[in-house]
Amino acid sequence: APKFLLLAVTKAFEENRCIYVNEGPWHMRHRHKKDHQIDSFINRYFEPIGLPKNDTFVEQMMREGKTEDRGHWKLTWQDRHSRRDYHDLHTIPQLGYKNVDGHVLKKYMLRRMWRLLPPVRNYTCTQLDQVHGLHEEYMSFSLRRGDKKAVEGREYTPLEMYIDAAERAIPTHFDGKVPKIFVATDDCTVMPDMRALRPEWTFVSECDDNNDNTIQRQQDQQQAGFVIQDMLDLTLEQTDEHFMKFFVELYAMAISKYYIGVAYTNVAWWAFFMRPDRWSFELIDNGGAPSKHVIDNW
Repeated sequence: APKFLLLAVTKAFEENRCIYVNEGPWHMRHRHKKDHQIDSFINRYFEPIGLPKNDTFVEQMMREGKTEDRGHWKLTWQDRHSRRDYHDLHTIPQLGYKNVDGHVLKKYMLRRMWRLLPPVRNYTCTQLDQVHGLHEEYMSFSLRRGDKKAVEGREYTPLEMYIDAAERAIPTHFDGKVPKIFVATDDCTVMPDMRALRPEWTFVSECDDNNDNTIQRQQDQQQAGFVIQDMLDLTLEQTDEHFMKFFVELYAMAISKYYIGVAYTNVAWWAFFMRPDRWSFELIDNGGAPSKHVIDNW
């Protein structure tokens, strides 16, 4: 997962090590049809992260057996210091950071690492500005469905809970005026139901723009949402469509004034650390407990 990459990069700076990213084992890049397999997720969509594997220094260190695999999640997630928890302090002299809170450190490092390539960035900004018209303060919803139920056994959070949370936030964060709501979802079939709950509200979504193919694939496969195994059958064009939609959604969630989502998706983790503050981020699947009880351990 990208969050483990962020933590591994942070660890490399802390230990004053060079780093390269070995994407070979990553299941998201593999396809049944080899001509549709992507060589590198990072290089396809992002500015370089670390050294390339064919860098002469990396190749020399590999020949000499002086590399160390830090890819296992336990190395960066099992204890709160490696995870960079809230209020856990960190010092990285190489970067000029002294006694920096773990969450603040992850925000700093994310800005250094997460840089979309210019064409991807331009497409994302154009969608947010010209297609969805997100010019004023707005709210975002994050709905994750798909294999979260079939594979992980999680029950989907009812749409009504999003509406209830929005109605609580509108008086306190939007002066009682219902804002435009951007809906980020892997299941485009929820949009008619969401709009039916509040027909007088304005919902916008990537599901409304040039994603007929996405909806048709979901209908053909009789599924709701993203199923990771389906990535094996995607063409290069469909892969780009999938991730370009994702980047638009991620940045829409990051810059919204108020976010409402669920904790059982990595997207929530990523969106949280792209956002500027904690007070405008609400998780509604934690049994009524304050969101801080969850995010403090992220």
